[in-house]
Amino acid sequence: MAKNSNGESTISRAVRLVSAFTAEEPELTVTELSHRTGMSPPTVSRLVAELAEHGWLRRDAAKRVRIGVRMWEVAVRAAPVQPLRDAALPVMAKLHNTFRHPVHLGVSDGGDVLFVARQLAVGVLPRDIRLPMRVPLHASASGLVLLAYASQPVRAAYLSRLRHPDAKAASPDPDGLGLRLDEIRRRGFAVWRSERQRATAAGVPIRGGDGRVIAALSILALHGGVGPDTVSALRSAGAEIQLELESGPR
Repeated sequence: MAKNSNGESTISRAVRLVSAFTAEEPELTVTELSHRTGMSPPTVSRLVAELAEHGWLRRDAAKRVRIGVRMWEVAVRAAPVQPLRDAALPVMAKLHNTFRHPVHLGVSDGGDVLFVARQLAVGVLPRDIRLPMRVPLHASASGLVLLAYASQPVRAAYLSRLRHPDAKAASPDPDGLGLRLDEIRRRGFAVWRSERQRATAAGVPIRGGDGRVIAALSILALHGGVGPDTVSALRSAGAEIQLELESGPR
């Protein structure tokens, strides 16, 4: 595999290049890509040309670069969360139609919850315009559920990072969060409140065939609180998704 003078492989440079794109900035120039990746403009230009040839990137008439359709096609087809999404989307639509609040499906990825599906509009499947989206595990109902049901080493490592001197000032108290996670496991659901957004969310776990928690389903009340009826409906929806996963594709 070809490497540059710093010992970095071509694949590593390509990964850095692709990772420079974000949901907020899906189009970038070669100069912008050079600044973000630290690679020289000629190197970026060459990699873009090679990836565009295979459909992984696309360059428009204004010479702006974006992710190519081929990459999107392969990612969707091979995504490990696709069976989960397929099972969850119809259930999420029904849940939204009942409560008229946004419904989200999240999975754990490192120290974040990665939201892979959402239901926003009544009677239709979710718009995926800004998905996947990620936030720290402690900053959402889905994330709290996933952290509460994570293995003890994963949970301990996360709380340890919050104790690190470099942790953000707004990070929660690790000891208080640990007690909260214990309570979530006992109750079987999480409640998360955002004073800034004046919103309240509830989340429940979704288990795989082996009984492990593989995802979290949450509903976000933009005004007011989340009542027992909402939590009960979430539990039922989570159980329905689990049954759909166990039955497999039809």
